[in-house]
Amino acid sequence: MRCLKYEIVRYGVLMKLIERDLGVVRFFLKNDFAIAIDAFHRASKADNDKAGICSLFRMIFPLIDHVAQLVRGRKGDNGNALTQYIRNNMGEVNELYKRSAGMIVFIYRHGLLHQIQPKRIEHNGSIVEWNIFYREEGSSHLSVKSEGEKKKRLYFDVENFASDFLESIERLEVQLKNDKKLRDNFMNAAKEMSKPLSTAEQKKKDKWLTQQDFEILK
Repeated sequence: MRCLKYEIVRYGVLMKLIERDLGVVRFFLKNDFAIAIDAFHRASKADNDKAGICSLFRMIFPLIDHVAQLVRGRKGDNGNALTQYIRNNMGEVNELYKRSAGMIVFIYRHGLLHQIQPKRIEHNGSIVEWNIFYREEGSSHLSVKSEGEKKKRLYFDVENFASDFLESIERLEVQLKNDKKLRDNFMNAAKEMSKPLSTAEQKKKDKWLTQQDFEILK
């Protein structure tokens, strides 16, 4: 009986921590992202070329990356964790993610993460470009159109992407209530993320990082 009571209490504590962490992600999506997309919408009416839609895309990916690590249960191999979350979790919201998750991450990591726009890719002899849009008539999220024999264009609705992610979180929370292994993964990763990074250990991994980079702390 004592073991059962302990498990019930532990379950309640874990779910509160999980709800808190996912609540922070929801807050960013429903507040920060909502403000940003509203600003983009107003700016795009004045000059669409200067509205900065890629910035909206950059806001969403770190949130997905964070949740993906929690589901995985540990830090590391971010590209794989991110791909798996988009494929498995967001794929339950829209099955097109099951067929495009790796490509989405590939283009993001080699484009928007390090450059100012999505990376063009070459696939099976065709150049693939992205068209990131917001409520654009005549275009649908994750549709592909051929433009000649050697060129394809992937249409990507940034608002749809955010709403699909938000729905995946709602589904994840239900799964967490019923899956002990998933809850343990979540909490193990959360604890690991909360630990401070050792500069000494990091310098061993990242050779570009030197003692000089921390001179300001003296």
